Amino acid sequence: MAPVAWSGTCKARFVPWLVGVTIVMVLILMRLAHAGENPAPNWVGWVIAAIGLIVIAAGLILGTVEVTIDPTGVVLRYGSIGWPVQRFPWSDLTSVTAIDVNPMEWGGWGYRWLPWKEGSAAVMRGGEGLRLDRVGGHVFVVTVNGAPDAAHAAGQFLTRH
Repeated sequence: MAPVAWSGTCKARFVPWLVGVTIVMVLILMRLAHAGENPAPNWVGWVIAAIGLIVIAAGLILGTVEVTIDPTGVVLRYGSIGWPVQRFPWSDLTSVTAIDVNPMEWGGWGYRWLPWKEGSAAVMRGGEGLRLDRVGGHVFVVTVNGAPDAAHAAGQFLTRH
């Protein structure tokens, strides 16, 4: 594994709320589905529970991002277990800059793909983030604490490649 020049994280503030609200909604919907004179079949409760688990898993997986800058490029690891992983090798990048991220400019919070902007974004919150300009004109934006330091570290590697 290559030595790390910089590493930082960003956690979404909405994940605890998402998990809590989802659990409450699943319990209410399951109760309503099986109440009254004509209760829903058992499979309806399983479908409601499965949808709830998918929402919770997505929140937990995409609610945290760790950004690492090392000699191989910029690496993003999502979730508390560091999966999925997204890699941007230096040969694929033209610049890395610190920016102020407004979630509404990227379609809200979460992982976003915006073809009209020729870019994607991992927006956990508003505030400081990194803009990765890629070969071919595509852009990737990620919110992360310490973005100016990250951009400085990235600049040292970009000048070598």
